[in-house]
Formats: sequence, C-alpha cells, structure tokens
Amino acid sequence: MAVPLDIYTRKLIAASKLSEYQLSDDQADTFRGQKNLLSSAGKNPVCGDKIEWFISLHEDEETIKSVHCYAEGCIMLKSSANLLANLATGKTAGQIKDFYSLLKAHLNDKEQPLPKEQEVERNPWLSLIHIRNYPARQKCITLPWNTLIEALS
Repeated sequence: MAVPLDIYTRKLIAASKLSEYQLSDDQADTFRGQKNLLSSAGKNPVCGDKIEWFISLHEDEETIKSVHCYAEGCIMLKSSANLLANLATGKTAGQIKDFYSLLKAHLNDKEQPLPKEQEVERNPWLSLIHIRNYPARQKCITLPWNTLIEALS
C-alpha cells in the first residue's frame, strides 16, 4: 500500500514540473548578454546544481516584470526556482528579500510550526519550509533565492 504524499511533497513535485519559467540551453543563450535584463548565475560546488536568472523590470525599475531561469540540478533546486519565479513576478527586490527572510527563519527554527495545508495551497512557496527536516538539501532550495537576490542588488 502506497503512503499518501503530504501537501509539502505534492507541491514540491508539482513545482519541479513547471516549465513556463525554465529555459532550455538554446533559450538561455538568447537571453545571455541582453543589456535590458538583469542576470546572475550561481552554482553549488558540492553537488553541481547550477542556476542562471534573467529578469526584466517594469518601467519603475523596481517591480519585476518577468523572470526566467536556466536550472540544472536536482528536483529541490528546480522546485525552488519555479516557486520563486512564480512568486517574484510583480514583486520588488525588497519583497523578495522579506519572503526569503521568512523562509530562512523557518529553516533555522524547527520549533516554528509548519504552515497549514490551506496556507501552502494559497502560497505554494511555503512548501519549501518542509526542507528544514533535511539540512543537507537546504542549499538546494536557497541557491535560487540567493542568486535572484544577487541579480536584483
């Protein structure tokens, strides 16, 4: 008998399959070097996960208009990148930093309760908090955040 997947695992698996933000090698090549885009790349030297972000801003130069990434690595990296890309569209760098601070606080404090199922349904990125139970995987989910924030700085 199969064990039912919890809400966190279901959301992470679903997020890893999103393709609207993920670029192929060829697509990423067309984005590289475009002067009107912010970009940043990051790599985890331990496991080899790689991510590269391409971001366009609205005319106000603060709000994210669109975000795409080239991600090569594990399901956790891809899930985090896709959840972040979905969250980031329409937000400012300050808002992304605030969300990341909340994520880090939950990752570092196992005493805080995990978000309830309704919260995760409304805010799928909260499913990343579940990874606090797997410390070795935390770099997989924080690499996209650190790299995106670097591009916005």
